[in-house]
Amino acid sequence: LLVLSLDISLNPIVQLNNSLFQGFIQLDNLILPVNLTCPGGNASWNKMEVKGDTRHCEGQKDICNQTGHLSLNCPENSLCAAYGPGFFECSCVDDFHGYKCLREGKFPIIKVFGILGASTVLVSILLWVTQRRKVKSA
Repeated sequence: LLVLSLDISLNPIVQLNNSLFQGFIQLDNLILPVNLTCPGGNASWNKMEVKGDTRHCEGQKDICNQTGHLSLNCPENSLCAAYGPGFFECSCVDDFHGYKCLREGKFPIIKVFGILGASTVLVSILLWVTQRRKVKSA
């Protein structure tokens, strides 16, 4: 989502689920009611301050590029990418795919869908041959 600034300070929100902002990678300025905290906490924002009855969260940090930060547990052969305040996602590098990016090479699209298509055609023919005797002729 392309949201640069969001002001929800006048909404009567009591509790805010952090996953609400998942995917807001461009969000740079968030204004909340004073009773709420910035999503992702201190690790996700350059500046957090209270101005009157609003809380301002400014300058979303890239959670993948913080010095002194613990490993984000992206598996080998993958890259970390920010995915909103306090969130990240891991994507496989070129020529790797599958669970935890452990399989090397391209995904065998032709092999997988060829076998799937052929088996679908064979089962359809088998069902047509075995079930057509049950069809009443007019």
